[in-house]
Amino acid sequence: MKNRKTSAYSHSIKNTICNVKYMILLIVREKDGKQYLCRKMLQSVLDSLLPIICAVIPGLIINEFNGRKRLITIITYVLVLLITPPVQQVLTSVMSIASKKDIDQITMCANIRVFHHSIDMDYENYEKPEYNVLRDRVHETMRNLGSNTDHIIGMFSSLISLIAIASIISALNFWFIFIICIIVFVNSLITKRIDAKKFVYDKERSKWNNYNWVYRNSLVYNWNMKDVRLFNMNKLLIDSWAKITEKENLAHQKSCNLNHISSGVSSVFNFIQQLLIYAFVIWKVFAGQMEIGTMTILLSGTAIFSSSLGTLAKNYLRISEESMYIDEVKQFFALPHKQMITGHKTPVFDNDSIIEFCNVSFKYPGSEIYALKNLNLTFHGSERLCIVGNNGAGKTTFIKLLTRLYSPTEGEILLNGVNIYEYDLLKYQNLFAPVFQDGGAFNFTIGENIVLTSEWNDEKVQKIVRESGLKELIEKQPKKYDTQIGKWLDDSGIDLSGGEEQRFKIARAIYHGGDIYLLDEPTSALDPVTEYNIYTQFDKMTSGKSAILITHRLSAVHLSDKVAVFKDGSVAEYGTHDELYKKNGTYTEMFDKQSKFYRN
Repeated sequence: MKNRKTSAYSHSIKNTICNVKYMILLIVREKDGKQYLCRKMLQSVLDSLLPIICAVIPGLIINEFNGRKRLITIITYVLVLLITPPVQQVLTSVMSIASKKDIDQITMCANIRVFHHSIDMDYENYEKPEYNVLRDRVHETMRNLGSNTDHIIGMFSSLISLIAIASIISALNFWFIFIICIIVFVNSLITKRIDAKKFVYDKERSKWNNYNWVYRNSLVYNWNMKDVRLFNMNKLLIDSWAKITEKENLAHQKSCNLNHISSGVSSVFNFIQQLLIYAFVIWKVFAGQMEIGTMTILLSGTAIFSSSLGTLAKNYLRISEESMYIDEVKQFFALPHKQMITGHKTPVFDNDSIIEFCNVSFKYPGSEIYALKNLNLTFHGSERLCIVGNNGAGKTTFIKLLTRLYSPTEGEILLNGVNIYEYDLLKYQNLFAPVFQDGGAFNFTIGENIVLTSEWNDEKVQKIVRESGLKELIEKQPKKYDTQIGKWLDDSGIDLSGGEEQRFKIARAIYHGGDIYLLDEPTSALDPVTEYNIYTQFDKMTSGKSAILITHRLSAVHLSDKVAVFKDGSVAEYGTHDELYKKNGTYTEMFDKQSKFYRN
């Protein structure tokens, strides 16, 4: 089983070549990508040819001293030998600086592509641990584009060195090339096998690192620290972090052990190679069959040939290993955007519009339990609908389907008699102005938290701030709209109360606007006075607009035209407050219990 698992991550030469092409295309498609590759190729030519000059010339100088002793020739050799290193260093430095600037830009653009693809991904993927691991590994691969390219260029450079130096040492002794090739080939086969096993351990380490993130954040980030301290959660969190870290460290240790084994094997083969070459050369000199200068050239040449061949093999093995990571990049970008595959119709929602849920059923991915089952509901334009029900009744799932974050498992949702998936996605989602219960303020400034862009209309923002009750909060801040929310980026930032966060969400929804306002449990964690203020604001913001309010607090039903009672994933009761209360059913029971609680 282990062999089969390892071989699944091994790469043939064909697959490696395909992935090298894919990686080069990733670079070429970005701005300055072509010039970056050309510059790296030129640099590789210099890096491969100039060391050969330094290796050959000393031998030529020795032979010249032992032979004709031509002063001009010797001086020429010496000048070339002295000039070559600084020239190489200057040229390499200049090109390296330019290349570093280019690859930083290319890497940033590549990661932007990953962000865009991730944001456009079907919403359900965000609830899959394997997707989160894959996304993080792809980001890491994109950050390493520069080093991956270096391995490809390194192969090209090594190949040039091999061709140049092989023509020299093969003229002296062909067996040198044969011995070196055999040793490097055997060493490469062993290293490739080790690399395949390393990839398995690295992938396992990434999985545990993703799990670790949950506990690490709870221990580090300030928004959890009150609960951590007051509930003495430190032992639970630290123990859980330690257990996951042990597993992560074990996978890392196994990977490191393989690195050491690989290095040890390479050292042994290098020792055997050097032993054979030196024994042969010394025997030739003592036998009078080789000059000392020629011996110097041969030893330097074989060292360069061996190094170049070893580097060529090593770079190929690194590329083959990285090819497995490129497979993950291809897998990531091949993940379908089902939600983005939509029609091109432009949705219109006005007072005469109708949204219909027709026998809609839905199961979350990986679950066999229906969150909604045969749900039928009609929502009219300029109507305010209140959806109530116990936890798990399907209220929030209803909103996710309505806004096309998820697709129905069965049935269909119609807008004006047309399936909502025949409309352009972005135009359809722009119909809604949401205020969700989860999430909150971002670590942006006050102004950015309202408009969610870097530029905005001051007059419009100030009007909305007054309407949403945020003016007093903002006016007392020294930096006004430039005040940072939270202290993560600025210790002079402000922390918001639950009610203030909800006001920001409402202000955000008003600023961006929409034909249908959505409020999903906006007051679930607020005190009665703040709740009253929020609902008063909701009443103002939805005046003359369509709205859907999801709530546990039945005190809000007076704001709505109709009430839908969700139970077990379907609509159990539907009508006005008076109609439902007279039925003496589920709604009546819920209303009486809450009323009794508030009266007592």
